[in-house]
Amino acid sequence: MISDPRYEVKFVLSERELGHALSWMTLINAKKIFETRTVNSIYFDDTTQTAVRENLSGISERRKIRLRWYGNNDLD
Repeated sequence: MISDPRYEVKFVLSERELGHALSWMTLINAKKIFETRTVNSIYFDDTTQTAVRENLSGISERRKIRLRWYGNNDLD
């Protein structure tokens, strides 16, 4: 079990800003915890986009409905 706290930081980046984000991750010593894997997530929102608006407003304690699975998308 991982005892370190988990931090999740989300940004909307243009391709041009990607280099700055990668430099920032190096600066804060971001590290890989899990082996390379595919993580699939689908987030759901209501018709008034409450989840998106709360996220963009900086509300950190909010409810999200997410479907997440690990691995590839093969149906075979």
